[in-house]
Amino acid sequence: MHCVHHPTCPGCPLLDLPYADQLVAKRDRLVQAVAPYPHLGLPPVPTVRAAPRTEGYRTRLKLPVDVRGRRVAIGLYDGATHAVLDTPTCPVLTP
Repeated sequence: MHCVHHPTCPGCPLLDLPYADQLVAKRDRLVQAVAPYPHLGLPPVPTVRAAPRTEGYRTRLKLPVDVRGRRVAIGLYDGATHAVLDTPTCPVLTP
């Protein structure tokens, strides 16, 4: 997927990786998250299945809005500055 907001926008941090590697990274993150809790007796984390669509799939999202004078930004928070990044053409959102 190509996004004009990447890498500034924090919404898709794995976008630089091929999709198959993104799936492996997501599984690894979950494995690391549950590793400290073996007493829960959780089943092994399965392989992450590929999504049927990687663009235009998100139909619901809460976005922060920043209004400064005539400038309006609607998007996600920048992780470093906490400013709202204007992302009007986010490819994961439905039109």
